[in-house]
Amino acid sequence: MVCTYEEYLKQQRAIRFEKMQMIHTEMLVEIGADVEALELYDKLMKITTCYPAIRAN
Repeated sequence: MVCTYEEYLKQQRAIRFEKMQMIHTEMLVEIGADVEALELYDKLMKITTCYPAIRAN
């Protein structure tokens, strides 16, 4: 089965792209210049960008 965004949206806990963008913006605002929060955010971004490669392999 080809998975599309429309199919994803049918899932019980799906979040629309616009909502994801809003959550991300709120995170960045809350993080601000907090060094510890920026380090955690950096780790999160590294992990989340590795995940698709792991799933693909």
